[in-house]
Amino acid sequence: ASVLTAIGSKDDSGTQTDSLAELQAIVNTTVASLNVITTFAQSNTASSNTGSATGFTYVGTVPTAADYANVGVTGVDTNNVKAINDALATSAITGAQATTQSQIQAIVNGYQNILSAADGDAATGTPQTLTASDYAAIGASVSALTGDAEGLRLLNDIVGGKSTAAVDTVKEIENLARIAQAIQDT
Repeated sequence: ASVLTAIGSKDDSGTQTDSLAELQAIVNTTVASLNVITTFAQSNTASSNTGSATGFTYVGTVPTAADYANVGVTGVDTNNVKAINDALATSAITGAQATTQSQIQAIVNGYQNILSAADGDAATGTPQTLTASDYAAIGASVSALTGDAEGLRLLNDIVGGKSTAAVDTVKEIENLARIAQAIQDT
């Protein structure tokens, strides 16, 4: 499916896909990029503590925004690629959960929703649209709150009050979930 998506994204005139060599290049690029993404997800089992990843090293080749684009995944750019990669690096997301364009797109969509909600203003109402599925899609362990509407709403409010830099790793989101849980437990 990723190869078909890549071919479908080419110019409608057919000039980019009118030879076997051009088609083979698309297939090779797509397969190579998918392999980078899948291998990265399989090889890493820990989120970075902070978005800067200072002193933190992932295993293997780190996917680029171009790798995501090559497999037909939209919404990944230089502003969010580190966050998306951090989601792939969690133990909850393995290579098996990142083998198709649609699986990878679901991870990207979940993180995009979270990053969009983190606008620094909890009062905007945007965070209320986050669902347990958004958190699960990125491999965040927030299960203690997801079955509780009030707990999820509290986590969403906390996320909404943060900047994107404060939620650009899964560990940061899990720490916010622990804070929300502690507030509920009091």
